[in-house]
Amino acid sequence: MKLDALLRELRGAEGDHEALVLMRIHRLVFPHAFAEESVLWPLMRRVLDDGQELTLEVEREHQEVNELVTTLETLPSGDPGRAPLLDRLVEVLREDVRDEEDELFPRLQERVRVRDLRLLGIAWEAVRRTAPTRAHPVVSRRPRAMRSPRCRSR
Repeated sequence: MKLDALLRELRGAEGDHEALVLMRIHRLVFPHAFAEESVLWPLMRRVLDDGQELTLEVEREHQEVNELVTTLETLPSGDPGRAPLLDRLVEVLREDVRDEEDELFPRLQERVRVRDLRLLGIAWEAVRRTAPTRAHPVVSRRPRAMRSPRCRSR
């Protein structure tokens, strides 16, 4: 997985190399999260009985990532305060991936027809391609959902 490789690379990176790896992580993570929040989470809140609670937890993780990145951007390279923030960033990103892959996505697959999942994937990709690639800590974690395909429960 691309994110996992970048997170491993970040562990030993310093200076300009650290900045480059962080930029690559940002370009991968922020559009992905924005597309989830815009396309997937509104559907999950509609089709899963506990969708509100499940998506709220992931939205908290996304918000923490945004805040960590924003704080890291204020600290110069080599600042001793960066290390614990970077460690926490890696930890939260890994938690986020586990939550989504182990719980959220399988539950969505159980409730939504395959055809509708494909349409949802197309909508997600369209949003991801045009989404911000930088932290957006003051943007609502629950933006107005784009018109997503009418998905039916199984």
